[in-house]
Amino acid sequence: MCNASWPSVIDLACGFHVSLSAGTLASTLSCTVTVNVTGTTAGVKNNSTQVTSTEGGTGNTSNASITVVAPPVIIKAFGAASIPVGGATSLTFTIQNNNATVALTGVGFSDTLPAGLVALKNLDLGVNQLTSFTMPPGATNLAALSLFANQLTNVSLAADLRNLGTLGLSDNRLRSLDLPSNLTALAFLNLRDNQLTNITLPPDIQKLIGLFVDGNPLVTLVLSEPLAATNLAGAVSALLEQGVSVLTYPLAGRLLSPRRTVAGAFEFTITGPPGVYTVLGSADLSTWDELGATTNTLGSIVFIDAASPLSPQKFYRAHLIH
Repeated sequence: MCNASWPSVIDLACGFHVSLSAGTLASTLSCTVTVNVTGTTAGVKNNSTQVTSTEGGTGNTSNASITVVAPPVIIKAFGAASIPVGGATSLTFTIQNNNATVALTGVGFSDTLPAGLVALKNLDLGVNQLTSFTMPPGATNLAALSLFANQLTNVSLAADLRNLGTLGLSDNRLRSLDLPSNLTALAFLNLRDNQLTNITLPPDIQKLIGLFVDGNPLVTLVLSEPLAATNLAGAVSALLEQGVSVLTYPLAGRLLSPRRTVAGAFEFTITGPPGVYTVLGSADLSTWDELGATTNTLGSIVFIDAASPLSPQKFYRAHLIH
């Protein structure tokens, strides 16, 4: 838009050149010329322009730059050219960012296997720059998941990974890790070189024979009593020698150590798998009322019933809800 009358010529020759000539610009006025540009190759594009006039000669040089960002590239390949019926091989996806100066975010892809190919069994995403990873439901045949040497601060796993036998998360930046239920086949868990201070193993993990946690500022390990006494007895002993607090819990919840407090309330200890418990109370074992909920993070938690003096007798039970 020009704040003047322009008996001018604007030349857009060949789509590569923009010029303006024969313009007249009154004092204190300005003119704006806008053209649309399209990036055809990736990279930083530098542009400089000088302005001239008959009366004033050559003016200043103005510089502008723009970065044209290329999309990511994905390459996939099977690990073998052919396999027999019932045979297995790998399918590798390689995602590349060919931009020299720009990091890409929100990168993702979806791949539907053709009919006759099923059962993802091994997923290797090690030695990348992932900062977050979510495994959606459906990978029920996955046997090995490798995410080592990334920059992960968050990992979320679905609760249907019943066949997952190996989970590799070493050399990342994890400060916390919530392992889902149903990891019944997990045998090897590598958490080396993260920033974990607490590790809690769910009760479904009973086949674990390899737990690797060195390189973490570990303070507390919480696991079931059977696992601590059998498969991981050696690891537990080594961690205790290093000053790590190892807390164990029974696979079935129990109510222990009942007593009356000084204030007249009634308290007891809930031991069992970590999670959120609902506590119920009854005066006759027929009608049960919810007294509250409590979170058991370390295998045991004390629950206090401040209203117990109002009943001549009371029975209690606790349910793990999640």
